[in-house]
Amino acid sequence: MVPKVRRRDVAEHAGVSEALVSYVLNNKAAQNRIPPQTAERVREAAAKLGYRPSVFGRALKIQKSNLLALVSEDLTDHHTTELFRALSRVTQKSGFGLFVMELSIHPASALEDLRAMELGFAEGIFLHLPSASKLPPGNSGQLLGKPACVVGRQFSDTDVPCVEVDNVAGAQLAIRHLCEAGAQRIGVVADRRDYPFVQERLDGCAAALKDFKDCAAHVYYRQGTEDQYQAGIAAVEEWRNLRLVPDAVFAMGDMIAVGVLHALHQSGIPCPQRIKVVGFDGLPLGRYTTPSLSTIQQPYEAMAEAAFDVVRRGLAGEPAPTTTKRLILVPSLVTRESSSTHPARS
Repeated sequence: MVPKVRRRDVAEHAGVSEALVSYVLNNKAAQNRIPPQTAERVREAAAKLGYRPSVFGRALKIQKSNLLALVSEDLTDHHTTELFRALSRVTQKSGFGLFVMELSIHPASALEDLRAMELGFAEGIFLHLPSASKLPPGNSGQLLGKPACVVGRQFSDTDVPCVEVDNVAGAQLAIRHLCEAGAQRIGVVADRRDYPFVQERLDGCAAALKDFKDCAAHVYYRQGTEDQYQAGIAAVEEWRNLRLVPDAVFAMGDMIAVGVLHALHQSGIPCPQRIKVVGFDGLPLGRYTTPSLSTIQQPYEAMAEAAFDVVRRGLAGEPAPTTTKRLILVPSLVTRESSSTHPARS
């Protein structure tokens, strides 16, 4: 094993003190009046020896890691992936690193996982969880003594600030679009019943249907161990067995919608000619499905920027604006082939 190069080795090679090496490599040469030629000699010695300062030692010394954590229940969820990508871009621009942590599916174990983060290097926490049942009590916008923000979900029974998409408005956009395209029987494929955002999207569906008296909806909920893709397939199969096949489908997730498209293809039901489909999320994969997927686009970049602003203010000891206690951002409709009234010829 090659011995680790220490700061002492760099100091001996450059003919200076260890303290001077520390000043130079921490970019404090000028303020400590170290001559430029001496500083350059230290840098050359460090490069030649392959010296790398310990990030852990530095973090312990200055009590600052510049690391933030995204805590999620399911890292295979594509919605989580898009949030992570957006948060990564936003945090990196401000000099922070971002790591991700997956919680146990069991609430008691999840709380233990979260409390273990008190000993970690994360200075702030982003949470992407389906419900507040896994959160320990918050205090003044903090979680475990760290600035925190729930992103991509919203909970009314926690003190932690939330940044979320307007689920009601998004569902209204989807249902209105399908009704205006001529749909009268709309199948809604919902996620699990106990997720708060599911009821919000159902409320949006009901509100939109009030303006279309000839339209009605029936709902399939994601069951048991089904993942989102399987839920989309199972919904179509159930509707076919019950002879309740709709002429349009609103899926409460793009991966659910992909499952719907697969089931329609396997059943020989053409989309959008026979059944139109709209998803919810705005995942990149929607551009590449066959047909390409119409969807409700979540404003991931704006959500990430708002959530980071909450955590940044907490780190700086600044009070968060009252508007970010529960910030709801507006989604948009992206229309593609799956809901087109003039589908391209194959």
